[in-house]
Amino acid sequence: MLAHHYLEALRLAREAGVEPDQTLAERARAATRDAGDRALALGAFPAAARLYEAALALTPPDAARRPELLLAYARTRADDGGLDDAVLLEATEGLLREGRPEAAAEAQARLGSIWMNRADRDRALEYLEHARELVDGRPPSSEKAYVLQELARVVVMTEDFERGIAIAFESLRLAEELDVPAARARNLNTIGVARVATGDRDGLHDLERAVEIAAAVHSHEEVAALANLTWMNVVLGDLRRARTFHDRSLELAHRVGIWAFIRWQEAEEVLHSYWEGRWDDALETTANYLREIESSRAGHYMEGICRALVAAIAVARGDVDVAWSEAQRAAAAARPTKDPQTVNSALVFEAQAALAVGQTAAAAALADELVAAWRSLGIRQPHELAIAPWVFTALGRADEVLAALEAESRAITPWHAAARRLASGQLVEAAEIFAEIGSVPDEAYARLKAAEAFAAGGNRVAADVQLRLVLPVFARLRATAWIAEGEALLAESG
Repeated sequence: MLAHHYLEALRLAREAGVEPDQTLAERARAATRDAGDRALALGAFPAAARLYEAALALTPPDAARRPELLLAYARTRADDGGLDDAVLLEATEGLLREGRPEAAAEAQARLGSIWMNRADRDRALEYLEHARELVDGRPPSSEKAYVLQELARVVVMTEDFERGIAIAFESLRLAEELDVPAARARNLNTIGVARVATGDRDGLHDLERAVEIAAAVHSHEEVAALANLTWMNVVLGDLRRARTFHDRSLELAHRVGIWAFIRWQEAEEVLHSYWEGRWDDALETTANYLREIESSRAGHYMEGICRALVAAIAVARGDVDVAWSEAQRAAAAARPTKDPQTVNSALVFEAQAALAVGQTAAAAALADELVAAWRSLGIRQPHELAIAPWVFTALGRADEVLAALEAESRAITPWHAAARRLASGQLVEAAEIFAEIGSVPDEAYARLKAAEAFAAGGNRVAADVQLRLVLPVFARLRATAWIAEGEALLAESG
C-alpha cells in the first residue's frame, strides 16, 4: 500500500508538470522494491514483476543496488524467453563489480535456463557452464545450489544421465545442508526424470516427493515437478494417469502466473489433446500457443513438437501440403534443442509427411538420421516409437526398427512393445497395446492397417471387424484421408 501511495504521488506530480524531488523518488523506489520483495516471497510473481519494474524505472543506471534489483526482477520471470538478455547481463556485470560471484553466477544460470526454453541448448550450456565456473571452489550457498540444479537439469535433457545425476546430487546435498526446499524439489525432480529414463521406475517416487516438498513451501517448483511426473507417466505408457497430473500442473501454472510455465503447459495440452483424439482442440491450442511465442519474439522449446502434431493431423485429414510445410518447420524448430525427445519426434513426423507428398528420398534421408541417433542414444520417445515403424515399413526398412528395439535395454515400455508389433506386422496386437496406453489415433490407425492386411490376405470378416471399430473414430477425428481408405476397403467387401 505504501508503494502504491508513493507511485501515485509521483504520477500526480508529473501530471501537474512538477518534477518530483529526489527524496520522494528515493522513498518511492525503496518502498516499491520492498513491496516487490514481499510479493516474490509470497509467490505472487506477476505482482512482484510489476513492482520491480516500477522500482527499476526509478533506479539510476549507476545505483549501488541496481544489479541486485535486476536479478530479483529476473526471478519473477523464471525461464521466460521473452525476458531481454540485457537484464541478466547487466546484473552479472554489476554483481561481479561488487565482488558477489555467487549472485552473478545465479544470473548466468537463469540466462542459461532461458536459452534452453528458447530451444538453444548450446547457448544454454555456455551460460550454465560459466555460472558453474563462478561458484567452483566457493563456500556453500543457495546460489551455488541453484547453479548446479539448473546445470543438472539441462545436462539430463542432453541424455547425459550419469553426469546429470551426479551434479543434481551435489546440488541436493547443498540444498539439504542450507535448508532450501525449492532446490531440494528441483533436484529430486531432475534425479527422478533421469532414473525413469534409464529404466528405474522408482524415479517416480523422487518426482512425487519433489511435488510434496515444493507444495509444502508453496514453491513454483511444484509446477515443474508435476510437469515431469506427467511426462514420465507418458513415457511409461500410461496416458490416462498422465492426464490427471497434467491437469494439476496446467491449473497450478495459471495460478502461479509465471509466463514460461503457462506456455509450456499449454504446449503439453496439445500433446494430450492429440492422443485423446480431440484434434480440433489440439489445433486451436496450438494456434494460441504459437501466437503467444511469436509475440514474444523468442523461440520456444515446445514449438517443434506442436508443429509436428499439426503436420500429423494434416496427413490424416489429407492436407498433405500443409503437413509437409509444418513438418519441415517443426524439425527446424526442434533441431537447436539437440534433445532426442524433441528432435527425434520431429524427424519421424517429417519423414511421415515426406512420404505423404511423395518425397521418398527425403524420407529415406530422415530415416538414416534416426538410425544414427538410435545407435548412439537408443529409441525411447513415444512419438518415434509410434510412428517410426510405419515410416520404415513403407521404406522397406522395418528390420532397422527391430534392430534398434533389440538394442534398447534401458527403459522398455508399452510404447516399445507396440513398436515391435508394428514392425513385425502384428497390427491388431499393436492396436490393443495402444488402447491400453490410451492413444486414440495410434490405436485407430493400427486397426485400419490391420484391416488392409486382413483384406489383402482374403480374410474379409476380420477386416470388417477392424473397420467397424475405427470408422466412427475417424469421423470424430475428421481424418478424411483415413476415412477414405477405410470406406474403400469396406466397399470392397460389399
